[in-house]
Amino acid sequence: MKRTKTIVIILMTLMFPASMLWGAPVAKQAPTDTLTVALSDLGEETFLPWNGGMGRNSYLFMIYECLAYTDPKTEQMMPGLATKWEMSPDG
Repeated sequence: MKRTKTIVIILMTLMFPASMLWGAPVAKQAPTDTLTVALSDLGEETFLPWNGGMGRNSYLFMIYECLAYTDPKTEQMMPGLATKWEMSPDG
């Protein structure tokens, strides 16, 4: 009898988490055209690009578009919002 109770308790313990996984079906939601991004840290806790340091780039680049980018392999400037640029004669 004790062994039967133990087996029943073990089976119930194993079945409870499984029943949570097989619960009621979740209704599909229509796309909202919204991207939600979870970040562990907001650095200096500001979304203003002119405040703070370079540690904020991980989330600022997800929000703002740059005038130009630096290619990580060649370190050459690549166009962003700016399609062309030139250096002034006085450098």
